Amino acid sequence: ANNGDQSCVSVPVNLCSGQAVVASVPASFTDVKWYKGNNVVATGNTITLTEGGTYTFTASNATCPAEGCCPLVIVQADCCPVNACVPFVITKTRTRR
Repeated sequence: ANNGDQSCVSVPVNLCSGQAVVASVPASFTDVKWYKGNNVVATGNTITLTEGGTYTFTASNATCPAEGCCPLVIVQADCCPVNACVPFVITKTRTRR
């Protein structure tokens, strides 16, 4: 007999103000439903998340249902914007009076 145990670990994903997280499952999954808690919040293979929470999905492929092992944990966070590197040149000029 094969008595294997499975475990999973969810790593929270920071969601910065004004940004979104896009999550997707393989195209082979059918009838995909995304949940936040016990509420269905979207259907389809891709979801765009704009608020914090714990998200899971279910899918049914033929006679075998498939479920995501680990929940997707989205955390609203105060994020500093990524520093932009803008190349510039400063030229010192002398004006005549």
